[in-house]
Amino acid sequence: MIKRICHTPSEAKTNGRKDATDGGGSGGDEGALGPQVAVRPVAVGDQDRAPVADPSRSLRRGLGGGDPLLQGEAAGRLRATTIIEWLEERHPGRFSASQLRILLRRLQDLRILNGPDQEVYFPQEHPPGREAQIDFTHCNSLGVTIGGRSYRHRLFQLVLSHSGWRYAEVVAGETFLALKQGLQNALWELGGVPRVIRSDNTSALTHEIKRSRGRELNDSYAELLDYYGLRPTLINSGESHENGVAEQAHYRLKDAIAQALMLRGSRDFNSTGYYTGFVRKVVDRRNRLVQGKLEEERPHLRPLPPAPVPEYVNHRARVRKWSTIQAAGRTYTVPSRLIGKEVQIRLYAEHLEVYYKGAFVERMERVRGEREARVDYRHVIGSLVRKPGAFACYRFREQMFPTPDLPAGLRCAPGLARGAFGRGVRAHPAPGGDDHGVHGGQSAGPAAGGGRTL
Repeated sequence: MIKRICHTPSEAKTNGRKDATDGGGSGGDEGALGPQVAVRPVAVGDQDRAPVADPSRSLRRGLGGGDPLLQGEAAGRLRATTIIEWLEERHPGRFSASQLRILLRRLQDLRILNGPDQEVYFPQEHPPGREAQIDFTHCNSLGVTIGGRSYRHRLFQLVLSHSGWRYAEVVAGETFLALKQGLQNALWELGGVPRVIRSDNTSALTHEIKRSRGRELNDSYAELLDYYGLRPTLINSGESHENGVAEQAHYRLKDAIAQALMLRGSRDFNSTGYYTGFVRKVVDRRNRLVQGKLEEERPHLRPLPPAPVPEYVNHRARVRKWSTIQAAGRTYTVPSRLIGKEVQIRLYAEHLEVYYKGAFVERMERVRGEREARVDYRHVIGSLVRKPGAFACYRFREQMFPTPDLPAGLRCAPGLARGAFGRGVRAHPAPGGDDHGVHGGQSAGPAAGGGRTL
């Protein structure tokens, strides 16, 4: 049988006098929380157990409508655990952490009735064929490796706002050439052009206006959009939610790639080409889900121009006596027979090509990250064999090795070092002191190699 205790304030007072008379409790304790205190029901056999106060009613009584704590809670700044601790200090023995869930429910109602307004989202209508959004996103969190080495990369993505069709491309960095390549590949795969292209204020596309501190399009980006007849719109700085279609597409695609990697059982790929193909398959699966809406949108797209814009930027450079050229602030070696000659460089997003008087000479991957140079040992090995002493202090010595592990291997394999760099080269066990790991057998100066150093 269950007995209810303290139904009303009058019953609380009566029960208090009765308990005082019978010696079962103190009749003066209820005044600490006021006449509106209510306690939970208890079994008849448990009358001797101390009643537990309802924290929500004590909260209303203890705080009151105009109390600053209540106003703070209404604004959502106070936590339920903080209020429980505060009540326990104010009324020792009446409250405990076991009542937290009861208080949480009451506080939720309090926030709904008296709390601050919540953020309102506004559903958008995107007419077919009107808008596409473009953006870059980091993908390092996917943990992809190429040949066992961490692969730091990004994704460029174009998304049609109406149908949700997307194009994604793996890129090394957030550059204009990467965007130019990705945008054109997306439009030509789509087979049409929307009227509006929306993007953020990345420095690859825009630059700051000093006087107004606003942003305007870079000339190269504006020319590209003019060629395709695209009208640009930019979001406000720091307001990524204004590019919400692309942001949501990034989240969905990276989640799909992560799931596909788990199904694959490995995040390591033999080459970037294999990984690019893997991402492409994930994108194709996502696009099949919106194929119907895409077919509805296609008739509203504008036709493509006769041909795409070249994806490279032309540069001219003279080959220096070190058999190197400069391109985009980085150093690249070329065949030594071109020393002193002027060459044409076609700079792409991920690689560059070298031409001499229109004839193709060399194709090289672009230098990324902290590296300052890309040295192909085949371009300089002939001179280095004749002048082995030049290797010790060669500025781009570390860049000569095909992989970062090779220098350590050379230090442990003197025979390999001698075979690669001539009879006068020997290996050191460690690169400390004035020695540089591998140096001329007699001297690092010109005499060691029988000629001038590089």
